[in-house]
Amino acid sequence: MKAAIRTLICLLLVLVIATAGFLIPKYGIDPHVGRYAGERAVFARFALQQAKQFFAGSLEEKFIMAERVELLEQVGTTDCGYEPFTVAHAFRARVRLYTVFGLPYGMVNVDCNGVYRDEYHFLRFR
Repeated sequence: MKAAIRTLICLLLVLVIATAGFLIPKYGIDPHVGRYAGERAVFARFALQQAKQFFAGSLEEKFIMAERVELLEQVGTTDCGYEPFTVAHAFRARVRLYTVFGLPYGMVNVDCNGVYRDEYHFLRFR
């Protein structure tokens, strides 16, 4: 009887920890879009959307739980993007990717021409 209760408690604890691993990055990591206004906010949303599409269809997509715009800078004066993300200036964004429990997974750079892998540093806290 005690062994069954212990087993049930252990299984419940594993379920709670696994659930926390998926919910912490989803609800605890702010994508930082609210830090920007106007065109910058539009491009920040574009960068997040492009970063998600970059990994679509791959196994990596299953491990990326959250994204955050770390850097956003204007790099030109030509218009960029597509509806509903069209902006009048060219921007570049650096998007940090997070995996379970909010652990950093890597970064990608997004500009008007596409998405480029920046670095992978799983379990490297810098």
